[in-house]
Amino acid sequence: MIANSTGLKLAEEYPMHELTLEELTALLNVFDRAGASQDAVESDLLTRLKAHHAEKEELASMDFDDCLGGACKL
Repeated sequence: MIANSTGLKLAEEYPMHELTLEELTALLNVFDRAGASQDAVESDLLTRLKAHHAEKEELASMDFDDCLGGACKL
């Protein structure tokens, strides 16, 4: 196992993956509890998380059974 000086696993051991709707919701809740930030990087990240969360919510609410037979175009 690769570890840094604190004994924690390095990021290389954790592959990046698409966040689930539940994970995005949890991150937005953390941002909400932390309060407003004047940091540009944090503000940008929050904006991107909100947009991605909205897209995931929309996809989760779609009924793809209505698209059988080519009735829908994505």
